Amino acid sequence: GSGLSLSLSLSLSLSLSLSLSSGKETRMIQLSLRDREIMRLVAKGLANKQIALGLEPPCREETVKGHLKAIYLKLGVKNRAEATAEWIRSGEGE
Repeated sequence: GSGLSLSLSLSLSLSLSLSLSSGKETRMIQLSLRDREIMRLVAKGLANKQIALGLEPPCREETVKGHLKAIYLKLGVKNRAEATAEWIRSGEGE
């Protein structure tokens, strides 16, 4: 085996640590798999309703709005443009 426990392996596959710079300090941000899925669609320029329908499984537009608010808090940003910029800087947006 790989030496990783199943729970650790699952944990690693469900979240991604992004190292983002904020002024002089660097902080580790945990984005869930769903957060990452949403950010991929946001970075493509999709509207909230399109994102809701594009997720697997699909959800309501209001649910996407809630996820985005949580993502903004995690990233320390105020809007989707700033979130997209951080996403691209992290290397995920490539």
